[in-house]
Amino acid sequence: MKRLTAEVEGLDSLMRKLDQLPEAIGEKIQWQILMEAGEIIADLARDLVPVDTGDLRDSITVSDTIAGYDGQGLTLGLGGAVTVYIGPQRNSKPDGWYGHLVEYGTVKTAAQPFMRPAFDSTKGQVQSRIRNDLAAAIARAAKG
Repeated sequence: MKRLTAEVEGLDSLMRKLDQLPEAIGEKIQWQILMEAGEIIADLARDLVPVDTGDLRDSITVSDTIAGYDGQGLTLGLGGAVTVYIGPQRNSKPDGWYGHLVEYGTVKTAAQPFMRPAFDSTKGQVQSRIRNDLAAAIARAAKG
C-alpha cells in the first residue's frame, strides 16, 4: 500500500492570523456590532410601547452601561466581557423608571409588554446581523 503525503503551504501564516483574531476583533468592534444589533430591538420596542407622555418611549436606549437598568430591559452579549443593555433608562432625561410596571403590569393595571415582544419578533434578524457583522470583521482581520 502506498502512502500519500501532502504539504500545506501557508499554514503557519494562517495560524498566526487566527491567533490575532481576538485582538483584531477587539472590544471596540464588538461594542459596535452589539450596539447596532441592539438598535433593531430598541426600534421595535419604541414602536410597541404604549405612549402617554412619550417619556417611556424616549427613554428606550441601547447602552454600553447597565447603570440605568431597572430590571426589565435586555442584555445582549457575545459570551465575553462585551455586553450592551437595551431598554428604558431610569434616572435619565426622559426617565423610564416605570418601564417594568408597564411591561409586567401591577395589581391595578394590566401588563402591556413591549420589550419581550420586541425581542421575540427581532431575534432572528438580530442573530443574522451579529453573524454577518462578525463574519465581515473576521474577513477584514484575515486580510489585514
